[in-house]
Amino acid sequence: MVQRPTRDELIALAKADPEPIADLVLMLWDCVETLERCIAEPERTSRKPSSTDKGNFTNPPKPKPQSLRKKSGRKTAIPRLHSGKGRQPGPFHDP
Repeated sequence: MVQRPTRDELIALAKADPEPIADLVLMLWDCVETLERCIAEPERTSRKPSSTDKGNFTNPPKPKPQSLRKKSGRKTAIPRLHSGKGRQPGPFHDP
């Protein structure tokens, strides 16, 4: 690998022979454009599994399951003798 030149070495090279510096600048410019294109492209793969990825429009999330039973409209049953004290003694209970 080539060692990175210092700023003074690049200035001296540019004064002596500017063509290699121009080639280097154009090569670096191409590298920057390539990197910018890579950054601008959307990711092709998600980091999440497809079952939890909400942005996956090719495989949309499944809707929540719904009951197939119909509502009757009646009120819910409440025990008649409910007093909140538990079981009440019957009429034949000896004290």
